[in-house]
Amino acid sequence: MEQRVAARKAGQPFPTKTVTRRPAPDECSVVAMFGQTWGSTALGFGGIGGAAMTEAYTVVIQGPARQQAVYWAGRFAYLIEPEQQTPEQATAWASDLAMRQTHSRRDAVARYGARWPSKSTAE
Repeated sequence: MEQRVAARKAGQPFPTKTVTRRPAPDECSVVAMFGQTWGSTALGFGGIGGAAMTEAYTVVIQGPARQQAVYWAGRFAYLIEPEQQTPEQATAWASDLAMRQTHSRRDAVARYGARWPSKSTAE
């Protein structure tokens, strides 16, 4: 607040902060939703999980800027940003969605160009 007052008195523009707005629900659409079988209870997140075959729903939601968020069993897995994909990554992503399968977080980085927030900003 003090910075704004000082800027106004000095005739300078106000300091600004760039923020990213979360899309509203009506700006998003479900691109795909299907059951997927994983080799452990960790699903595609990696780490330690039971060695039981585990079925979980995969949901892909597209936002207003065409990003696609992948969720497994209701947990955010990764984000696909089409404008940052190579043609090969875009083809692999479209092909895998058509076959109703997604790859683990580790594999999705190279295969689809996926990314996800760091642990400090996730969920």
